[in-house]
Amino acid sequence: MMSTINTMFDGQHFKVEKEEFSDEPGTSGTVPCLVCGRGTNTGHHYGVQSCLGCKTFFRRIVLKRNQPKCKYDGSCKLEKGVNQKRICRSCRLQRCFDIGMTEKALHPCRDAIGKRRRSPRSRSGSASPTEISPLASPGSSSGPSTTNAYSPDAGQTQRAQAALGFLQSVRDGDIVMRARLSLAHGHTPADNPEDFYAIPPLEVLLSRLSLNASIGDALKVDLILIREWVSLLVPLSTLNPESKKGLISQFCLKHTILEHGLLTQRIPFLENVWFYGDLSCYLTNFDSIPEPIRVLITPPIQAHHSLLQPLFRWLREEIVTSLDRLKPSTTEVAAIKLISLLSREGTFLEMEERILVEKLRDEVLLGLHHHYISQNNPNVAQRIGELLMFCGTLSLASHRGREQLRMLQFFDRGGFDPESYDQLFPTT
Repeated sequence: MMSTINTMFDGQHFKVEKEEFSDEPGTSGTVPCLVCGRGTNTGHHYGVQSCLGCKTFFRRIVLKRNQPKCKYDGSCKLEKGVNQKRICRSCRLQRCFDIGMTEKALHPCRDAIGKRRRSPRSRSGSASPTEISPLASPGSSSGPSTTNAYSPDAGQTQRAQAALGFLQSVRDGDIVMRARLSLAHGHTPADNPEDFYAIPPLEVLLSRLSLNASIGDALKVDLILIREWVSLLVPLSTLNPESKKGLISQFCLKHTILEHGLLTQRIPFLENVWFYGDLSCYLTNFDSIPEPIRVLITPPIQAHHSLLQPLFRWLREEIVTSLDRLKPSTTEVAAIKLISLLSREGTFLEMEERILVEKLRDEVLLGLHHHYISQNNPNVAQRIGELLMFCGTLSLASHRGREQLRMLQFFDRGGFDPESYDQLFPTT
């Protein structure tokens, strides 16, 4: 088992489908660069999805140890457009760090630029700390870092980098999944992955909204994508089918509540609404509702929404408020999902499987810790603690949601197809 743990991050971590997408619904393109948004010549470089231009830019800056300064105090906007990414090298570099690029992924000894910059002492193996330390991100001190309390050896660093690579591959898979979901519902994916979802203007949004009359129909696409998402996690491929089914069952509502919470949090101007990916929604109360929504309320819809209002009111108060306070990045959301999936709640796991799941959960936390260290975050322990507290809130939300769905199903108002019902309420 330990050999499995030690090599679980070798090779491919998360099998992202090669299906391409573009900004327009129903068309095909490539996964855009997370730095500049460019949609051509992209690939996985230095831990993130980026184009060749941004990869080369980051490599040259790091290996030449340049530290460009922004003339506008870091307020430049990096948006898609011809030549626009060349406006400010400092902001472009900071964007590289923000999305997870790490200088530790470079190998100066294999690079011509790195070789030109190396001194005779470094070749003799006795380089000073300043010669071998990685480039600090813009705005950080050039002295010793106070973010990390210890100096890991090479083996620990390699393990942490592998764990971070796994976390980043899941994050990239999440970005692709959200784009696919948006296109499946006829919507445009977000230009900036850190926005999670593209939100149209209020007038357009109100014209597209619909009031949900069947929660089973609203969850169907999400439940299918969750099964696919878990199946792409390579380290879990050794679990037996029943164990994997159990993990999916206890995780599926956590996933949907998190994703729908991220979407709802992005639409603060409608305070009494909980949104689904297709922009259908549930009303948390019937007061202060815009007229374009009020006219959609019929007696059957009002009766259906009344049954679920206590749940969605609680979700807005707890989940949306927490997300608004935390403002998690795509990397942090991927970590929240993995921690929630690899929960200790599962009594269906065999002993060896339980050890595997717990070790993998520890690796996720290690990768998240390494992510913060590479970002020069001064409050690593506090931030991880906040995310773990949110995972607890998400678990509670899942339990409350499942009980509400059981109540709906008891009164034959759930509308679940057999496959969705088996995923939500497994018999084994």
